[in-house]
Amino acid sequence: MQKYILIYLLFLLITSCAKDKFEGIELSTGNEIRVSSEQQTIRIALRSGSNWSFASPTSWCRASKISTPQGDTLVINTQVNTTTTERTGTVTISNSDQQKILTVIQKGEIYFELPVIFHVYSDGSVNDAKVTAAYIQECMDYVNNFYRGNNGKSENLNLQFTLATTTPEGTPLVEPGVNTIQSSSTSFNVENYLRYNTYNGTQIIWDPNKYINIIICSFTEENVTGIAMTPYTPQGKSLPGLRRNDTYYTSLPTNSVQAVMINKIFIDKAETGAYGLQPVWPTTLAHELGHYLGLFHVFSGGDNGQTTDYCEDTPDYDRPAYDTWLASVYRPTFAQAAQRQDRNGTTFTSYNIMDYYYSYRDRITPDQRARIRHVLDYSPLIPGPKIAVENMSRAEIIIEEPLILK
Repeated sequence: MQKYILIYLLFLLITSCAKDKFEGIELSTGNEIRVSSEQQTIRIALRSGSNWSFASPTSWCRASKISTPQGDTLVINTQVNTTTTERTGTVTISNSDQQKILTVIQKGEIYFELPVIFHVYSDGSVNDAKVTAAYIQECMDYVNNFYRGNNGKSENLNLQFTLATTTPEGTPLVEPGVNTIQSSSTSFNVENYLRYNTYNGTQIIWDPNKYINIIICSFTEENVTGIAMTPYTPQGKSLPGLRRNDTYYTSLPTNSVQAVMINKIFIDKAETGAYGLQPVWPTTLAHELGHYLGLFHVFSGGDNGQTTDYCEDTPDYDRPAYDTWLASVYRPTFAQAAQRQDRNGTTFTSYNIMDYYYSYRDRITPDQRARIRHVLDYSPLIPGPKIAVENMSRAEIIIEEPLILK
């Protein structure tokens, strides 16, 4: 991208100094450009001997024209390529003397397979018998269908959560995705567990660069269904709201635990959904994994004093005000309870997975998708290949508190 900007500026300088009559069409980039899978805008300086026009028939690659006294610019806007396949689009530029075709080649998006391991604290209680490998697989099937957009309403994240099949040492797991921890202590203050490593969770979890760690235990805060540590981002590729740090590309945290935690007591609990009662665990997992991959709640007034989720396509509302309203309504229907009022006073229906009850919770928006893909591409302590970031300060001292969301 920086290469195209430098060529563009140099081309403008040269063409602005030219005195001779020029016929034809000349582009600062040549007749072909290669772009990443991300959504982006590329500006190309264009020199033409007469008035020119363009045609861009490809839906994912759109062109526009900017004319100034300093020269003309062809602007190319590409949409994100959610497939793993490289694709090609064209823009035809024409004037009275010539027709030129610009070829735009966009890379395919990386398909992420994210190994997941459930660390199940067990003391032989009744709830332990319910935490089966079969039920964990059922929950992950729900999560994968959601993150693939298989309901036809949500974005396709182009990823798959897979149950781990081996330990870090390479030993095959008896039950895929399950690591049982026999312990007399199975109930924890989960904020202390994650934030301060109070219960030596760093000795329990497996390398976060290779696994997503999900800890199953009972919470001392019994009404909380789940909690998650949010990701880090590199200084050179930071993301609003997330902590910036470069050290975890070469080392692991020792004072906090990079993991998701799910409350065991809710394993057989159900909540009111759009179509009747629905299990708590599957939607809780989808919600907490959203936090783990960089998403915030879509409302204000929640934990951490959050006032925005940094996504323009998710309407914000006052959660405490909603709770007060809900308590005042006698036996609302689900459709009524799913109504919200945004900061501008406009009523809308809640569909987002990063909302709380009552909500359809069946969607991720394009802006939320972009945040998750950014984390997958750049963040340490997240499985999968990473895009290299220049000038990382790996000796940086960690000064930001761990960020935990429920």
